[in-house]
Amino acid sequence: MYERANTLLAVAFALEQQGKYTEALERYDEALLESIPPEAAGLVWYNKGNCYVELSQQRHPNAPEDGVNEEQPALRHRLAAEDAFFRALRSPPPRELIPSVLNNLTGLFFDSDRWHEALACADFATERLPRVPLLLATRAQALYNVDRYVDAAQAAEGALRLDPANGVARQTLERATQHVRRMQRMLLESEEKIRLDSANVEGWRRKMIALVNLGRVDEVFEVGRSALSVNPDWHQVYALKGAAWLAMGDLANARRDCDQALRIAPDDSTAHFVNMSATKVEEIRGKLQQCRF
Repeated sequence: MYERANTLLAVAFALEQQGKYTEALERYDEALLESIPPEAAGLVWYNKGNCYVELSQQRHPNAPEDGVNEEQPALRHRLAAEDAFFRALRSPPPRELIPSVLNNLTGLFFDSDRWHEALACADFATERLPRVPLLLATRAQALYNVDRYVDAAQAAEGALRLDPANGVARQTLERATQHVRRMQRMLLESEEKIRLDSANVEGWRRKMIALVNLGRVDEVFEVGRSALSVNPDWHQVYALKGAAWLAMGDLANARRDCDQALRIAPDDSTAHFVNMSATKVEEIRGKLQQCRF
């Protein structure tokens, strides 16, 4: 019943192993037109995603030496890979491949500096599969990239308890620990700035940043309220509160505070970035909820 599909998949896989990713994609597409079980379809989409990732990392043959326009085909391939991995999760693929699909999808967001989307994906992955060291280590990386250093260190320690040899978790733990020390110094310095001049918004801003990075979230919003009691028009404080909410995954409160920042200062770049990121995270969460495993 599946003889033609199996032949096409065997050919496609062989082409993929030879690095002939474009030809492999053509054979995978042909296989998808055949009658194949959902698990097989999930595997095909997973392999297609991997092919697109490989193509995104290749230099375009017609690109000029200075790299102008080099990003366009790479971006197109990354977006195609993202779509393929989501399709794989909706099929879904064989259960043993699901951690790899989730990890590769998160990696795409890392490669595009889409840090908050990466964290949304990593959170989803570890909620569904809480004892997979690969996913725990990736979540630690995601937390590190949104500057939640204490949380990143704790996540990395969790991965290392299950897999002491996990190099990603070990490196993330070391880097996060270094940044925790730096944030502790920054917190002390910012408190001294505020003591010397409570009307200096930079002292308040740096204190809030340090507290977010140290995982002391409740204190962030208390400090924000204190800062706004000094000057209710400090849009930077509202925007930073929004950034803190976004880092914690609270999109509604992130938008609320950023909208307030933009009412005061329509050009506030942090507020615009947070609002845009919140919209993207919401889209990713919606796609993840369609996954079938």
